[in-house]
Amino acid sequence: MKNMTVLWLKNFEYKKEGYDMSMTTGKNMLFGRISRFTLIELLIVVAIIAILAAMLFPALNNAREKARESLCLSNHKQIGMGIMCYTNDYGGWFPVQNEQYTDIWWKFQIAPYTNPKIKSVSDVRLGRGVYRCPTWQLLPECKTIAFYENNWGGLGWNGVSGTYMGYQNSTRKKLTTVRGLSETICVADTCDWINGTITSGNAYNLLRVYSPLYKTTVNPPVGRRHRNSICAVFADMHAQRNNWATLMAGKNGDIEWYYRSNTGPAKK
Repeated sequence: MKNMTVLWLKNFEYKKEGYDMSMTTGKNMLFGRISRFTLIELLIVVAIIAILAAMLFPALNNAREKARESLCLSNHKQIGMGIMCYTNDYGGWFPVQNEQYTDIWWKFQIAPYTNPKIKSVSDVRLGRGVYRCPTWQLLPECKTIAFYENNWGGLGWNGVSGTYMGYQNSTRKKLTTVRGLSETICVADTCDWINGTITSGNAYNLLRVYSPLYKTTVNPPVGRRHRNSICAVFADMHAQRNNWATLMAGKNGDIEWYYRSNTGPAKK
């Protein structure tokens, strides 16, 4: 009892000087001091945390991109359903890329099947929802260009040439005339770059899907927004993710195999 009283009194004295023996054990109890981290120990802990973060962040970014890619593919599937409904209602004819001087005419043509509330080609909703790739970002150079907001979104129609899927009504395609429906692209993610400086006179190239031949306009001409791949809807209305190198190489000796609709080697 006497020893405990003495210890309590010593602890009381130490408390007055900033020490607390009740919080100490072992050797430190004899001296009444509290153990603290040294600077070296703190630096080691910070370094370990930094290493773990460096290992974790790339995995998180990759997971986020996979989620955006899945959403983009889902959007393409809905667009494919819209194209299917359109061809059913219009005797097997596909939409076209450009009418009334706008490269998003195809969006307006299938809008009754994707968003019936859209009644005008200038409706900003033609650049949102299923018509916008979640990974796509508006380039800084385009923010000052006087286009309707619905022009943007990162998706385009494969119709820059009459041999593709229809630029205007004069070159529109029909289900019965397209060779290899399952291997001919209708809609896909566009490129996020063009050759030279982006101006109001050439920014429309960001609204179009180009084949591997169009290197003078955009280089490389095929997008690779989703981890070196793009999402696309094909003429049989199915949607899938496509490797950039595969689209650039073509198939069976035809570099435009996935873009031509009625020319070149016959598709099976």
